[in-house]
Amino acid sequence: MQKVVDLAETDEQRVRAEYLMGTFEFYEASALSYPRTQAVPVPADEASALAMVADFRQSIEMAAKRKLYIADNQMRYTQVWDGVQQVLINALLAYVEAHEDENGVTRGELDQIMIDFPGIIRQPAYAVKTNAGEEDHPAIS
Repeated sequence: MQKVVDLAETDEQRVRAEYLMGTFEFYEASALSYPRTQAVPVPADEASALAMVADFRQSIEMAAKRKLYIADNQMRYTQVWDGVQQVLINALLAYVEAHEDENGVTRGELDQIMIDFPGIIRQPAYAVKTNAGEEDHPAIS
């Protein structure tokens, strides 16, 4: 598409080519940020997990680009989303629980995502293991 813009010779061609380029970028941003609903496999290794982190961040960026395009072009587009890919977060959480300690690289990236995007990501509730139902637990005094 960029080549079409670059090769435009007249003002009319350039305007048309830039409009087509903008439309292409809008639909590309839509496709890359649309919320996935089917679960994705847990990454097999750190490289795969970090690629998934990059995919998550790209989705957020593309959703922001899409929203800006909608606003700039005064579109009455009712389907708006934030780019959060909860299925990626779920897979990454499963990966770090199974493969990393508290200082793991992917865990650090995931923690940074939680800081960068507070409140938009559903964090799982973790169960607290107790011995309250066991016979041999010491009495609390």
